[in-house]
Amino acid sequence: MRKISVAAVLMMLFVLLSGCGEKAEVFTYKGLDGDWSIQIPNTFEKTNEEKNDQLNMSLTIFQDDQGRMINIGEILDPTIEVNEEALKEEIALDSYLILERTETIDIKGVGTLYGALLEDHSTEQFMFYYKLKLEDKVVTFIIQQKKEFTFEEEAKVKSMMTTLKKL
Repeated sequence: MRKISVAAVLMMLFVLLSGCGEKAEVFTYKGLDGDWSIQIPNTFEKTNEEKNDQLNMSLTIFQDDQGRMINIGEILDPTIEVNEEALKEEIALDSYLILERTETIDIKGVGTLYGALLEDHSTEQFMFYYKLKLEDKVVTFIIQQKKEFTFEEEAKVKSMMTTLKKL
């Protein structure tokens, strides 16, 4: 299963690299504690940022002019388990979420990113949902849009996720 995921990611990256001569413009978003970063396309703008110190969590939302959104959540909780089974169990708690497939992305120097492609019947949207454990913190990424992801869009999402870095 992992070999298939790695092969799929490599094929998508090859398609991206061979299909365009220009490098996409991105900006660096750093986690609220400055302990990690990710490259986000410049087409997205920050629309909201909330922090709840009592619950040790935060949420940052980015949106582009086509209605696509990136939600980045952080929660400080050493007891949360992050793995493929835990992700599937979490998704199963919401009857409106339809799991299309799961995947793992191993990011050198960061760790394993657990992800799922979902269809949300409550909002009529499609999303990629990723979780990563960084020491005592769990970082989540939700990339959502109104239509199904094309092969190219999936490649761009995965390419963005592989820019995760520990600082």
